[in-house]
Formats: sequence, C-alpha cells, structure tokens
Amino acid sequence: MKSCSNMILSFIPALILGIALQFFLIKAEAIDAPEKAAFEFLSMYYKVDPNMEQRLCKAEVMDGEINKVQEYVKSIHEEAKARGYSPNYMTYTLFHAEKYRINQDDSHVEVKIEARKRRFIRSPYPYVAGLFGLGKMEKIEHELKVVKEDGKWKVCEFNLL
Repeated sequence: MKSCSNMILSFIPALILGIALQFFLIKAEAIDAPEKAAFEFLSMYYKVDPNMEQRLCKAEVMDGEINKVQEYVKSIHEEAKARGYSPNYMTYTLFHAEKYRINQDDSHVEVKIEARKRRFIRSPYPYVAGLFGLGKMEKIEHELKVVKEDGKWKVCEFNLL
C-alpha cells in the first residue's frame, strides 16, 4: 500500500510541471512576430481564404473602391469554374516551411519563407494519392515586407492579382 502512495506522490509533481509547461507554451505561441504573420498570410493566400486581409496592410486590401482580396478570391473561383473544378481544388496547403528574417529596420522587417505546397485534398485521400504518386509537392519561396500596423504585424507590397 505504501508503494502505491509513493507512486501517486511522484506523479503529482510531474503533472503540475506538465500543466505549467503547457501554460508557458500557449503564451509563447500567442506572441505576434513578423515571421508568424508572413506565414499565416501565405497559408491563407494559398488556401484562397478571404480572411487573409487580416494580415495585409490596409493599403494592400483596397484599391480605390475595389477590395483586392475579394477580387482575388472571386478570380480563383471563376478560374476553377472555367476549368470544371470545385473552388476547393484551387487551394494549396503549405508544408515544411522555413522562415528567415532577412533585413530589419525601425519601419519594417523582410521575411523569407521557403516551403512546399501541395493541392489541398481531404483526408484520407492524401494517403491514397501518395500511394499512386499523385499530389506532388512544389517548392515555393517568397520574400515579404512586414510592418507593424495597428499593433499587429502585417504584410505589405504583395501583389494579389
């Protein structure tokens, strides 16, 4: 009986340490950084997600009365329809991303992202596609200018259309 209570007593500090570690990791993940903003933007860009405007500078979103993000999403959907595909077929998922800070000054940060993209396929189809050599990955590289606007890092000077 005594060994059971010793086992429980040794488990409690490990449990407390695990909970504390989770708390610190969650806090660290919530910190906004230029690399994180650039990768989030590119992920949304390749997924044709209209929420990408949250990570774009205000000047990049609007061109006069035209919302460039909505026009981009609309053009991708029209292209998919013209090809006879669902709009989901035109989306990509990013893998193996590497983020580098190239240049930094008081006003902006230049971030380079190297990643691989593959057409978005619903699970379990990626496994089947892998068995037959479908869904090849393509290497992409982007250098993005990221500035702090309204307290958040946002991508500027990116040509959507």
